[in-house]
Amino acid sequence: MNQNGDALKFLGYKVDRLEFRTDDRLFTVQKHELTMEMKVKNTEIDKEKKINEVLMELNVRTSDGAFIGYLQIRGGFQLPASVEGSAGRTMAVEAPGILYPYARALMNGSLALAGIPLPGLPVVAFSGQEAPQNLLGQETIEETAKKKRTVH
Repeated sequence: MNQNGDALKFLGYKVDRLEFRTDDRLFTVQKHELTMEMKVKNTEIDKEKKINEVLMELNVRTSDGAFIGYLQIRGGFQLPASVEGSAGRTMAVEAPGILYPYARALMNGSLALAGIPLPGLPVVAFSGQEAPQNLLGQETIEETAKKKRTVH
């Protein structure tokens, strides 16, 4: 947070649920197409203190159903005093952009520790245009989240 207090303050995160389901096809088939869907919901917790909670859900699966992963994570955020009324853009773009790297690290680390032979989740950049973009392909979050990745 900068000195004049006009930056969004991240208060921390909590993992509500992390779950993987696999079957034998995951380890016998050479290639898997992996897709990711992301849902984000913002809830105002304390209007006076400008504290909001962002709930992020990530659903990851292979096209053949050999792997299904689910992560539900919550992040707490305090809006700057300079924000008047609705926090629209700040909570829609900046908060998920702060929370997603934690969700990605949790999912990718868990995949690696479990020995699941899948690539990690993609890097996603959340731009100031309210449309998150993939750092490599400059796609929207909807395109990125539904993008199929082939695993060799």
